[in-house]
Amino acid sequence: MRTFIVPTDFSINAQHASSYAVQLAATLDARIVLMHAYEEPVAISDYELSTIHFDTMKAHVLQRLNERKQELHATYGDKVPISCVTVNNNLVPHIQKLYESHDARLVIIGLTGAGMANIFLGSNTLNLVNNIGHPVVVVPPLAVFRPIRKVVFACDMKNVAATVPAEKMKRILQVVNAELLVLNIQHPKQPSPEMEAEKETLQKMLEGIPYSFHCVHKRNIIAGIKDFVREQQADMIVIIPKKRDFLENLIRPSHTKAMLFRSTIPIITIPLDEE
Repeated sequence: MRTFIVPTDFSINAQHASSYAVQLAATLDARIVLMHAYEEPVAISDYELSTIHFDTMKAHVLQRLNERKQELHATYGDKVPISCVTVNNNLVPHIQKLYESHDARLVIIGLTGAGMANIFLGSNTLNLVNNIGHPVVVVPPLAVFRPIRKVVFACDMKNVAATVPAEKMKRILQVVNAELLVLNIQHPKQPSPEMEAEKETLQKMLEGIPYSFHCVHKRNIIAGIKDFVREQQADMIVIIPKKRDFLENLIRPSHTKAMLFRSTIPIITIPLDEE
């Protein structure tokens, strides 16, 4: 059985993401690992922080996780197995260990803040997307669950052999059983002499999965993506983080790609293979 790892900070948007995760797991015969990373309290003296206090904190977090588990089962039924995990500090290495021990396929997280000024789990989420080395599904607050049938991948079609993690993308598409729509946005009358060669390379890389190629002429790339997603009634958007400061760049007000994170459908980041 596949495993989806769902970190939570018990916020409203985290609850929304866990609800989405359970519904997705139900359609894909997967189980959920619901987890929370907490920080150990700072002791004023060497004697103040005792094992009893630490165990009490851990027990409280575990109780809240189990309460959320009960809420999810009460709402969506108990078809999806849910286990609860508490960890202290260092979210990223703990999730990496869960990937290895639970045969995990996805991390599913939520967002907070209309302008992405604050991201769910703060810097931990930035570290997660940049460093986890595995696909991460980001669930916007307005996203409504529906089975994933079409996934849009906006690609500039430049050096696809080095910039498209095809094998990871194929594994995810096989997990969600979806069709891939490769979208290339071009300015009107923009020449592309190398396009055919790049398309042939991409075709070989994506062999074995259903996909189609679409070229749209738009002056505004973000508007073109949004229009295409709406016209195709797509269920998810793929983004390939190519830089380690990927999300930090996205949340800058001047960065138009931040508009994608106001989407009403989930976004999945699939990292490139390490060089």
